[in-house]
Amino acid sequence: MAPTFRTGKGAFLSLSDTGGTTFVLSSGGDDASLNTNVETADVTKFGDNDRNYIAGLRNHDISFSGHFATTHEEKLRGMLGNSTATNFVFGPHGNTTGYTSLTGAAHLTQLSIGAPVGDKVSVSMSMQVTAAVSSTKFA
Repeated sequence: MAPTFRTGKGAFLSLSDTGGTTFVLSSGGDDASLNTNVETADVTKFGDNDRNYIAGLRNHDISFSGHFATTHEEKLRGMLGNSTATNFVFGPHGNTTGYTSLTGAAHLTQLSIGAPVGDKVSVSMSMQVTAAVSSTKFA
């Protein structure tokens, strides 16, 4: 079966604020990504002519940018530096039944607000995911 390709225009990202209330951040967004990489351990030994590695731990982070909204900024600012991780749900192409749903918990580690003289006020943020990311389908 051939894969189905979709655009990101319907992307979905929701977070739980410090009070546990879920809010949809993607309503003001224009770029979101969940990045995953794997650390590697160098196991090269004497006599090897090339480096050798083994796979280590996975690492995930979330980046988001979009249009500034006071309601979102207030919630995000309250989450910045909070020792309790926030729950997230990310749907790369939307939250329609059957679409991929990536879920987990993360700490807000960076929040930026930009105000260029000739453009929109913008917001960007980064989150460090703690533990695993689960991949299911929206029901």
